[in-house]
Amino acid sequence: MMHSWSGGWWWVFGVVTWILIAVALILFIWWLWTRTEGVSEDYENPYDILKRRYARGEISKEEFEEIESDLV
Repeated sequence: MMHSWSGGWWWVFGVVTWILIAVALILFIWWLWTRTEGVSEDYENPYDILKRRYARGEISKEEFEEIESDLV
């Protein structure tokens, strides 16, 4: 008697394999998404840093204007 791959419970392994691939893909995308969210929050605009330094008195008006012209 010959056994066929198309009969029986072999299709379950195919379904389980595709489910595992889908779950792995979803988890990978979620991991990438959560990893890149924090990057933009930590970034500071150079112009904002310049304004803050000027407001604290760390640099003079002339230095502020010189650096500002470099940023533009």
